Amino acid sequence: MPPRSKAYPAGVAVEAGMNHDRRGLPASRVALLFLCVVLGGHSTFAQEKHAGRKGRHQAFLWLDRGFSASDELVGALRDLGIAGTNVAGTAPATVQGRHGIPFYVDHVAGKGFLYLPDASWEEDREAWQADQELRPRPRRPSLRSADALGRALARIDEVLDALGHARPIALSLDDEISIGRRNVPIDLGYEAPMIAAFREHLRKRYPDDQALARAWDIEPTPLAEVEPFSTQAIRKREFLKESLHQNFAPWADYREFLDEDFARVVAELVRRVRLRTGATPVGFTGGEAPHPFSGVDWARLLELVDFCEPYDVGGSRELVRSFAREDALVMRTLFEDPRHPRANEHEIWDYFLRGDRGLILWAASRVFAAPDDLAPSAWAERLAPTLRAVSAPGLDGFLAARPPAPRIAILESQASDRLHWMFDSRSDGPAWIHRLGSYEQEHASQNLCREAWQKLLEDLHLDYEHVSTLRLDRRRLAPYDVVILPRAIALSDREGRILEDFARRGTLIADCQTGLFDEQLRARPQGLLDELFGITRRNRLVNLQEDRPIDRGLDGPPGLRLAEPGIEVGRGAGSTMRFGKIPAMVTRRHGNRGRSVYLNLLVQDYLEQRLRGSGEALLDELRGVFRMTRVHATVEVRGRDLTSPPLRVFRRHDDDADYLALLWNWRQSARALAKDELEALKPTTIDLLLPTATSIELIVGREQRVETSNDAPRRRSSITLEIDPFAPVILRLEGLSDDVRDR
Repeated sequence: MPPRSKAYPAGVAVEAGMNHDRRGLPASRVALLFLCVVLGGHSTFAQEKHAGRKGRHQAFLWLDRGFSASDELVGALRDLGIAGTNVAGTAPATVQGRHGIPFYVDHVAGKGFLYLPDASWEEDREAWQADQELRPRPRRPSLRSADALGRALARIDEVLDALGHARPIALSLDDEISIGRRNVPIDLGYEAPMIAAFREHLRKRYPDDQALARAWDIEPTPLAEVEPFSTQAIRKREFLKESLHQNFAPWADYREFLDEDFARVVAELVRRVRLRTGATPVGFTGGEAPHPFSGVDWARLLELVDFCEPYDVGGSRELVRSFAREDALVMRTLFEDPRHPRANEHEIWDYFLRGDRGLILWAASRVFAAPDDLAPSAWAERLAPTLRAVSAPGLDGFLAARPPAPRIAILESQASDRLHWMFDSRSDGPAWIHRLGSYEQEHASQNLCREAWQKLLEDLHLDYEHVSTLRLDRRRLAPYDVVILPRAIALSDREGRILEDFARRGTLIADCQTGLFDEQLRARPQGLLDELFGITRRNRLVNLQEDRPIDRGLDGPPGLRLAEPGIEVGRGAGSTMRFGKIPAMVTRRHGNRGRSVYLNLLVQDYLEQRLRGSGEALLDELRGVFRMTRVHATVEVRGRDLTSPPLRVFRRHDDDADYLALLWNWRQSARALAKDELEALKPTTIDLLLPTATSIELIVGREQRVETSNDAPRRRSSITLEIDPFAPVILRLEGLSDDVRDR
């Protein structure tokens, strides 16, 4: 029986552990085998007493190309640390039931409703692109089709009947659900039943025809005859205007309505599943980043489902973490990463620490040689030790503990996402119809901004979560000391009042373009919160075209770039940094406790800088801002190698102990490290400073040296750690005081 990891009083040296090979690189296979010995084997989703509310982490194999469940396959999966498989639709789960292995069911609602049939999709897209006017088209089938909904509900019954007494761990309605196809820009959903439903929606929003005409900037038209604008029509009308007079409401109102209606259909399908199964998690796989054409409004959909597998583009995984129910089951699909043999090892640990409790291996044909030859691939053999490690009982205490309640909120505005997409596409001309997902991953400016803010806070070792404008009220912001507005260009009057109220007791931080439009994407005569932030505007120029800064000679200190050249400091505010005569940071006090900060900088630049040694300038500016708040990092990380990528610190605590996990934070969806950059990564040594703990236990990682110092003004534990670029260090701490936990 392997020895248990030991708990060492602070101040005791803990050495030895993993060795390095002669080249100085970590002996990865030895390290992984060590983790397996210390942490034990894999487990099931049974709710062990200390395994956390959602059970231990599990890996599932997606069966493709002739692979099917068999006794032999189950044995091969166990050898690799893979817990279970998918079951496709009405396929039998007999083998899974016989062996007691977990499984999830996909395509429960059938293909062809939430995910459009291939034939109709290709035909409609080709016809739409061939139309010089790009006139909108009906969705086939319509989300308003009673027949299509009835077929999906009947399919759910058929799939659940086929399961019999088998109990899946989750049910996926479908994969890559969307109004169209993923986030491809195309005007679908303009069929007669949907237009009729939209007109009923308008009757509730606008008191009469005149009010609608004023809101949309159109001639008065009977509501029974109103047509929403297509994307092409609104572009032609609005891109010829000055920004002060732009009005995208005839398009934005309909995109918002389609999001709401898409959620209505998902709710209908979820309701049927829950009537039949009770508490089995239900949701979908392949969720997209926020986008005006996908229908995936995470804040809206995660009110309905408790199972999802998001594509982590533009910081989507952190949106899911913020908006999902506490007991929701979140997974990640794992594809082989060709950049480095250990890149997937880092990926598994990264998403495990973020809260994922499962992953889907894509796919059987990449894991095994052939359906009749279950010899594991080299990729599968590399993954196996890590799959066993993240599902081991040694992590039960970590899973049962809870992360601290964040005191920083990042506002997520679906209206702002829509408008930034529209402005991003402005320079595309007729080519805007070809903005596919692979292009958006690198060029969607709001996705870049969202992810950059996430990484900035993570690199400052501060906990945060997103708050949506969907259910925003004063009570929703009550737990936070800091609220961040990342390019919140579209804000309603009500949202403005809530944020002003918050700024009287907390710190409100914005970067640029804040409140220039209302929630229906109608330009305001001045920014909604300009007076609050203490700024005035000579113009509305922004030093940004899509994802790249415009060269206006606005460079300031190295690593910092001005966002809006027309900003001036107004009454009652002060500038703490300038680029020539242009303020780069404007601060203003609001009473005794409140403060606003207008950070007139392009935050998205940080994604490129942080991994390549030039991001300290913006990081230092944010450190200065947070020194003025009541939010502080519990731990301090002092790197000995300044070229090392930054670390992410994960905190959790329960009644008995606190946990700290540290992992190199080099993974991001945009501006990612290239193959040669990953190959150059080497272990680095850091000093971790934290309030004194009575004992420190190493749970995962090489055994380390632990020392305690009595540095003034307060005693702190000092831990010297060697951090591997691809695997975490996880510590269990006892003796931290409650005031430290709450910081």
